[in-house]
Amino acid sequence: MMRYSSSRIQQDTRLVTVDYLIHMVEIGRLDPNPTVGSLPNWPNMRKSQMVESLILGLPIETIWAEQDALGKTQLLSGFEVLSNILDFKNNHLRLKGLRVLKHLEGLHFSEIDYAEQKHFMQMEVGFSAIHHDSDPMLKCLFVESINRAKHGTNAAQLARNIIFKRAASDLSEYTEEVFDRFDYDSFVNKRTVERYYLKLQTEILYCLLLIYLEQRKDNFKYELSMESYSYSRSHISNYSDYDNVEISFDDDLENAINKIMFMLEVDSDRLHRELRLLDKTIKNIFDINSVNLNTIGKNWSSLSFKNRKHSDSLLEHVYYSISNESCSLRLNRLTSISYLMDRLK
Repeated sequence: MMRYSSSRIQQDTRLVTVDYLIHMVEIGRLDPNPTVGSLPNWPNMRKSQMVESLILGLPIETIWAEQDALGKTQLLSGFEVLSNILDFKNNHLRLKGLRVLKHLEGLHFSEIDYAEQKHFMQMEVGFSAIHHDSDPMLKCLFVESINRAKHGTNAAQLARNIIFKRAASDLSEYTEEVFDRFDYDSFVNKRTVERYYLKLQTEILYCLLLIYLEQRKDNFKYELSMESYSYSRSHISNYSDYDNVEISFDDDLENAINKIMFMLEVDSDRLHRELRLLDKTIKNIFDINSVNLNTIGKNWSSLSFKNRKHSDSLLEHVYYSISNESCSLRLNRLTSISYLMDRLK
């Protein structure tokens, strides 16, 4: 069984050419497709202006990746950057809205001058790779931090999906089933659906957390756990044997959700009882209630409370079903497990 080498993220940073990135994709060493489902798409003008920056030699964002022992590389950020590079090189992007290189307006890669093709292919991009044996809980926080500026509140779930691939696959399949049960207008477009998808994954994990706590509250350890990540970073490598991945009284909700995802990754049978109860509870909720799509994520967003008419969310319905309490469940991702346990009592 793999043991993780350090409680710090180890990384290597270098400059690589656009041509080298394309070559890595072509030989199968770099997978350009994220395994997390749909991500926001840049408009054509923004894609074109990024290509323009590369041709002009202007810097763009650093691409972060994880490299395994065999040299296989997985993207951790910069998904849109690599996608746009490949689209342009493969003549799937026609330049539009350029700021400086007006003479390239409307052209594909194969149609621009050879010198400008060369400038594009030889432009160097910052490429940072972290070691594959870094602790997964720490990697999860790291991937969230490098994607937060672009993906906002969805960055945490994006990170969980990237780091815990097997759990993400199962969660994605279940999320598709649950999504179809929500009440929403037939004219809701694809981009709106994509915007809610990662939020719903997070909501489902929060529902699972509530059920996990309710099922185990009688033997839940209230003392501060020495294995808790939030208690001490020096103990982070203890998670390498998996058995120590326990939710503790002093965890905040975000860290607890990361642990739930870790449990699903390494041994989903461990949560078999909770998963069955989750599925049964959610089915019962939708059989009785109409839950609106706009309620997804409302319980941890103060903005949502101000701008939306009150409507119970899926998370609130699950909370009502296990606590018999009907008051609104307002959460913050930094809320402690102790707060939730007091509510459930």
